[in-house]
Amino acid sequence: MLKPTLIATAVLLSIIGLSGCNSNEVDNVIAETAQEWKKPEIFEVNRLPARASFFAFESEKLAKNGNIERSKNYLSLNGEWQFNWVDRPALAPENFYTSEFDASKWGKINVPGNVELQGHGKPHYLNIEYVFPANQPHIPAEYNPVSSYLKTFELPANWDGQKVTLHVGAANSAMYVWLNGTKIGYSEDAKLPGEFDLTPYLNKGSNNLALQIFRWSDASYLEDQDGWSLSGIERDVYLYATPKSNIADITVGSSLDDSYEIGEFKLDLDLAEPEGISEIEIELSYQDEMVFSDSKEVTNKQQVSFVRTVSDVNKWSAETPELYQLFVTTKDSEGQIIQAINQDVGFRRLEMADGLFKVNGQVVTIRGVNRVEHHMHGGRTLTKESMLEDVLLMKKNNINAVRTAHFPNDTYLYELADKYGLYVMGEANIEAHKYMQMGNQPERKQQIDDEDPKTQKPKGKFDRAANQRKYHLGFKPEWHGAHMARVTRMVERDKNHPSVIFWSLGNESGLGPVFDDAAAWIKENDPSRPVTYGGWGTKDGHTQLDYSEIYTPMYDFIWELNDYVAGKPDRPLILAEYAHAMGNSVGNLDKYWKTIYAHEQLQGGFIWDWVDQTILKTNDKGQQYWAFGGDFDEGKSNTNFLANGLIQADRTPNPHLNEVKKIYQPILFGEFDIESRRLQVSNKYNFNSTNGLNFSWHFLEDGVEVKSGSMKGIDVAANSDAWVELDLPDFELNSDKEYHIRFNAKSAKASNGLEKEHLVAWEQYGLSEPIFEATTNNQKIVNIGKDKGAISVSGDNFSITFDDKSGLISNYMYSNVELFSEGISANFWRIQTDNDRGFGWRYNTKDWLKASLKQELKSIDFERLNPHQIAVKTIHNLANQIGSFTTTYTINGSGEITVKGNLNVEKSKLNFMPRIGIHFEMPAGFNDLSWFGRGPHENYVDRKQSAAVAVYNSTVDQQVHDYTRPQETGGKTDTRWMSVVNQAGVGIKVQSNQLFHFSALPYAKFDRYDIKSLPLHTVEVPFKDVTSVQLDYKHLGVGGDNSWGAKPHKEYQIPAKDYEFEFLISPFKG
Repeated sequence: MLKPTLIATAVLLSIIGLSGCNSNEVDNVIAETAQEWKKPEIFEVNRLPARASFFAFESEKLAKNGNIERSKNYLSLNGEWQFNWVDRPALAPENFYTSEFDASKWGKINVPGNVELQGHGKPHYLNIEYVFPANQPHIPAEYNPVSSYLKTFELPANWDGQKVTLHVGAANSAMYVWLNGTKIGYSEDAKLPGEFDLTPYLNKGSNNLALQIFRWSDASYLEDQDGWSLSGIERDVYLYATPKSNIADITVGSSLDDSYEIGEFKLDLDLAEPEGISEIEIELSYQDEMVFSDSKEVTNKQQVSFVRTVSDVNKWSAETPELYQLFVTTKDSEGQIIQAINQDVGFRRLEMADGLFKVNGQVVTIRGVNRVEHHMHGGRTLTKESMLEDVLLMKKNNINAVRTAHFPNDTYLYELADKYGLYVMGEANIEAHKYMQMGNQPERKQQIDDEDPKTQKPKGKFDRAANQRKYHLGFKPEWHGAHMARVTRMVERDKNHPSVIFWSLGNESGLGPVFDDAAAWIKENDPSRPVTYGGWGTKDGHTQLDYSEIYTPMYDFIWELNDYVAGKPDRPLILAEYAHAMGNSVGNLDKYWKTIYAHEQLQGGFIWDWVDQTILKTNDKGQQYWAFGGDFDEGKSNTNFLANGLIQADRTPNPHLNEVKKIYQPILFGEFDIESRRLQVSNKYNFNSTNGLNFSWHFLEDGVEVKSGSMKGIDVAANSDAWVELDLPDFELNSDKEYHIRFNAKSAKASNGLEKEHLVAWEQYGLSEPIFEATTNNQKIVNIGKDKGAISVSGDNFSITFDDKSGLISNYMYSNVELFSEGISANFWRIQTDNDRGFGWRYNTKDWLKASLKQELKSIDFERLNPHQIAVKTIHNLANQIGSFTTTYTINGSGEITVKGNLNVEKSKLNFMPRIGIHFEMPAGFNDLSWFGRGPHENYVDRKQSAAVAVYNSTVDQQVHDYTRPQETGGKTDTRWMSVVNQAGVGIKVQSNQLFHFSALPYAKFDRYDIKSLPLHTVEVPFKDVTSVQLDYKHLGVGGDNSWGAKPHKEYQIPAKDYEFEFLISPFKG
């Protein structure tokens, strides 16, 4: 341990009087303190002290292999257990842990795994509220499910005479343990291991282990995180054997001297019953080459330390995750190995200096994400394969940091972060969001000051500080020990991981002296890492907490970041949460990072969040869909507010992950001068030069690559900018073509989880202006006639019919193929995104929905412009007296239609528009889609940096992204032309006189928006045999600063005013 005395343990012992108890006395104490799950002062009984995550092998060979499953000291208890579930403590089975109990009628359950996802109880999702009434520390007795587990195991014969420890990786929320009928102990904290010494109670041969877990307990008041409320055993369960004389804990110090070139190594070993250990040997190696070895005699000491230095040390960082291997062996008096331990060691130095946070002397930039542990099948139980997939996806998308939101993650995640290179903000399992909110906000019109005796009305303003003292659990003495235990035990477990570069005391839990105490404990016991905490929920002008060495606000707007820097603060800012990635989101990310790069004290942030916390469920039709709050008939919920991921629950990237990769790229390309062949390269790596990258150029003519080549000699140091001379050929630029050049930077070799030639960074430059062809000079004859309520326009190989009742095109034939199944109409509405819902979209923009749904024909007229052109003009009055929309169709002898739209706004005080454009539908079979614009993934005006301009080929079906809830999807911006064709090669091509936005989806116009009720899942909106084409002059940004009120930035809004635009629709075949 970092220190021999833990505050949390001391508090516990003083409360329940366990200090110095023998085993029989412990049993008596446990019996006398029943219902620990109701008492915040009691959070552990007989639980072993926290220690670092390591495993002691029986041989040096096994230790170097590192696979604990090969060790004879390890016995996994994962798998099938006997299981009983009841919905309240009063119904929990009595004496089920005894040998006489008949559990033959019990069911089976898989461990680890949440019980609710195995058919026992229901998942609940609430964001701030508890599932039960907020009345701490009380937990309702009428509904609080209790899970009881039984497992029989055979004690390995070679374990005789050794200490045997039970390890439960995570149990949610409160766990009791029995062995062979004897009550062993009790544990709280759903995200850290509970370990118990089973040795005195073991039988030779067969043993019966019993666990009982309460879904909710007093501990649940500190576990009010934004996510699923689930219960059960969530991580591995196993037994491990150690000799009675053993290494109880290991603490590795691995920093750097002031030159940052010499590694400073310190090893502290805590020994149990050291009299059986004669000697300890250590060996430090790097890539199988020994760096040094050392040994010491033990002489009955309970702590042994080693101090060494390493010259020319290979330093650890997220960019250069250099790891040394430490081997520790204990030997007896005859030189026989007792234990062998393998520990990865990363040398790095963390500093707060000059108001900045530095790693190895460099100011680092955090390109981070918040990662909640979640899997579409396992809930809070993840496989190693899933964790590895997460880490590799992060590395591939230029993410360099993880905040373990909002609790310690599985230890394997930290091992992967050490190996592949990710910075980790280790966060304690503390969140009391509801009580934080109660403390920060007045109760209705609550006033704290005394009443004025004359008016009998409250005096003064709301006293937030007093209210915080009233409600925040951090002020409550009875909660002090539980807070402390969660922080100190986290630090003890994860202290040896070089990837952990700062500690967080928790999330959204309010204030109180316990956080001062926890920070002080960390600074005394682990001064190498800074402490952060931003969980008090109010900004109050960038209020700083003395013990929080880094200011970590949530969802600051860009102006607030600038305001913070302008105040000349004494510490850096790292956004604990920002860019709320709910649904179709993450607009404006480029603007955030322009601001971050402009100010050294803005050192990045963690996007909220990594993965959608949805659960894969199957409906009664056999269709799979993403389930969220409310989908389990569990009552009140916050529905899909838990689906904020850059990836879906099956690890499929959401479209906005592309934008994150682009904005997070560590190589930026600045100005490019085609004449001088000079390119500005900005290396945002903190440690790596550009030598590890291969650069190339790619020349595009009208969106198609026609030339390419490699770029040699680009050597830009870390944290540096440089102009580089490029050896480029002469490019012939024709005036009737559009040209682009793109520069790529790819990994030169496979490393740190990235394959060779992995695309790290890129940028594209326009070398000429876009070419627009929204007019035609066709000379074919066109005919017109009016008959039986229709206006007909025809020519060689085409005919177009207008309905003079609706004013819409009712028929558009070309080459004997029907092109339209629904005519052209104005559209100002889009299906709400999650962000749209968040700022009250349905009410703020309802006029534009009505204007899209109800358009009354005022007039329809036609005229012949010349032998080759006919003009049909319609005027529609829009609902709610908004104004009118005039459409002019100019049709030539080839069947081409130039559509000119004019919006005339007459109503005042209208909110901005979701979009302005036209819509039509094409019948079944028009599925092949091509376009010249940004792609290949969906993109919007405020989220387009990751979408390069080129010609793309796809299908209409592939334009739909399966967001958790149905919403706007498939948009493409900065488009030059788009086309949709059928298998016979018949279709249309659309152009404009400017860049435009479009989508082509297999849905009817308003399928995804039911006026009376919004569909909750995409499976409820099946594909139809239509192609719905939307052509937009302008389209609103998607936003993303937050999802509860922030609108798209003003420059990405569409003011309500008059507009005029046009499109050219050209039919073709082949």
